[in-house]
Amino acid sequence: MYELSDGAAEALSRVEMPVNWNAEQHTEPMTAVRLRSLYECLGEVAECRHARGKRYPLKTVLAIAVAARLAGYRGANAFAQFAALLNQE
Repeated sequence: MYELSDGAAEALSRVEMPVNWNAEQHTEPMTAVRLRSLYECLGEVAECRHARGKRYPLKTVLAIAVAARLAGYRGANAFAQFAALLNQE
C-alpha cells in the first residue's frame, strides 16, 4: 500500500476530474482489438508472493477471487470453497 501523493485526496473528492487526468475522449465504442479480457488485465498485476508456496499463477488466483466475490462469497476461505466447486472447464 502506498501513501497518496500531495493533494490526491482533495483531487479525488472533487465533483469534476482535474483536467490533466482526462483520458482520451472516444465518441465511438472501442474496437475488439483494443478490448482485453479481465484475465489479461489481471496478468499485469505485479507478483508480490514469495516463491515458496506458489502453486498457481497470480492472475488465476485473482480471477477466481473476482468470480467468487461476484457470486457473493467473502473472504479467503469462502474463495477457496468457491474454487473447489469449479471444474477444469
